[in-house]
Amino acid sequence: MDNRLYTSMRHAMRGLHTVFVTEANFRMQLIFGLAALAGVIVFPLQKMETIVVFMLIAFVLTLEVVNSALERFLDVLKPRLSYQVEAVKDMLAGAVLVGSFFSLIIGMLIFLPHITVMIIELIRK
Repeated sequence: MDNRLYTSMRHAMRGLHTVFVTEANFRMQLIFGLAALAGVIVFPLQKMETIVVFMLIAFVLTLEVVNSALERFLDVLKPRLSYQVEAVKDMLAGAVLVGSFFSLIIGMLIFLPHITVMIIELIRK
């Protein structure tokens, strides 16, 4: 592997490790993502549904990483909380909330029919 590529990958993994260790919200989003992956394995999803689930997991986790990075940058740039820093942090958190909420809705639209069928089959047995 090219040394620059290896170095870039190492830095990226270090950044992900930092977010994992320091950000409870990232860990929570990761748990939800793993639950969605379990759903991909358990339920007979169509190819497009599987692609959408993977894209939503990547989308939400990426939003969380960007949110965490920008919040840290703002803390360095302006350590004392000012109205502007607080407003930007709130907007970043809002972006993660919107992305997470709609990902949850889409996930429910994908998984609920499969869960319903599974429950009905279990009741009939």
